[in-house]
Amino acid sequence: MDLVEKWGKVSAAIQRSDDPRKQRIVASALEAQERYINESVRRGQIGGIYRSNDPHIWGREPLGENIVPGDIATFTRQSLAMVDMVFEQIIIDELVSVIAMDGPSAFVHHIAYKQGSAGLYAAGTDFNTGLDPDYSDCPAETAESSCTAANEVDFGLTATTVHASCKRLTAKYTIAAEQDMSASYQSSLGDELRQFMATELRREMQEEIIDQLIANATTTVSWSKAPPGGSVYVNLDPKVYQETLYDAILEADNGIFKSVDGFRGANWVCADPDSLLFLEQLESFSITDNMARSREDALRGDVDRYANKFGTANHRYDVWKMRFMPADTILLGTKSDNPQEIGHIHGVYVPVSDLGTFRDPRTACVDIGVMTRYGNSTIRPGLFATVTLT
Repeated sequence: MDLVEKWGKVSAAIQRSDDPRKQRIVASALEAQERYINESVRRGQIGGIYRSNDPHIWGREPLGENIVPGDIATFTRQSLAMVDMVFEQIIIDELVSVIAMDGPSAFVHHIAYKQGSAGLYAAGTDFNTGLDPDYSDCPAETAESSCTAANEVDFGLTATTVHASCKRLTAKYTIAAEQDMSASYQSSLGDELRQFMATELRREMQEEIIDQLIANATTTVSWSKAPPGGSVYVNLDPKVYQETLYDAILEADNGIFKSVDGFRGANWVCADPDSLLFLEQLESFSITDNMARSREDALRGDVDRYANKFGTANHRYDVWKMRFMPADTILLGTKSDNPQEIGHIHGVYVPVSDLGTFRDPRTACVDIGVMTRYGNSTIRPGLFATVTLT
């Protein structure tokens, strides 16, 4: 039988080629391979050439591993995954009011209602600093005069200017790196870098806001990590004294309530990891998630730790753990959609924007950049308080 006819039925290489010369070469190679296998079987040497998991194949020895690392040194390496960095969640809108700015400068207007007449307090006193229960009483009328003037309400209107600040970042990469990223992960290196740069801008803005709130907070409370010398707590279980940290939290909360800027206490707590750990260890500081489950149930994984939020404490405080917040600091604040509870404004003038892509053919490199412009202003510092651990 012709070799091409014999092996053409099983060889795809022969079937795909119309060149008779190539067909004969492939057929001859297959014929030689068959003779070699048959001769190895006859001599009892097939087990040293072909291995199988079946110990009975060819009637010889079972499979034995004899591959050494050097045998695979030149194999193509598989890309398993691109392991990215993890960053904290941006929670600016959870802590303060975010408002759009129409230009590089904007005004925040403050209106203050004042006593125009003297009463329990002097004329010019803001109404929210005290309460005179008799100020609006009708004047006593006499026979001589029935047109006595009532006490007057005055007001003051002031403006604070907010100027836009700027943050900007740039990155450079080679076109070869861009090609490799696309080939290995079907991802754009430029897009990945832009996404990170935008994240870094927001991280810095968030830290800037937290620093401003800490610096401007009207109420400040201190709490010592160690029991005061000579106090009753010195000889008690340390947990007993640690419970007094929650007392300090309540004292700071009460300061917000009593301030001229507030009419209720805080509704969120933000702290560095170690300070919040003191609170997590307290039974009086019971953390639940949004479904009102207990701290024990919530911390099994229902609370989104990656998002920094550790749930709700005592059904009154949203709790945020901030990795890069100043150490030994607990920040309390009030935030709602109520105009009277706008304590700090983060004005967005130019959102994070792409500055474009520049490809330099001389260097085969790509330049990209991002930029943002924004303004910050603490307008009601009384809505924020700090507890400093010493």
